[in-house]
Amino acid sequence: MNVAECFIDRCSTLLHPRCMNDASDTQMNLRMPTTLRTRIAEAAARNRRTATAEVLVRLEDSFRRDGIDPTTGEALSLHELAPIIACLASRLDGMADVFEDLKDQGSS
Repeated sequence: MNVAECFIDRCSTLLHPRCMNDASDTQMNLRMPTTLRTRIAEAAARNRRTATAEVLVRLEDSFRRDGIDPTTGEALSLHELAPIIACLASRLDGMADVFEDLKDQGSS
């Protein structure tokens, strides 16, 4: 599975198991505010992931949005960026619809 496919799969609610490589996983201790930990746990439950998977998805997605392959640290090719841009555009369209609905409700 390539980087773009992992990202597109992560646009859905499930983490694709082939996006995680147990052989190269390492553990890291991390301090964070309790409120952030709670938000991660809530998001993980909504997305049917573990808290670890939720954090990994969000971190990797942030690198991809910067145009960097999180597994190699190299810049993504235009071929790899195209589906990511399409996925983000779709998310933005959905958000625009929500904002329009809220605007309509506010003017009623």
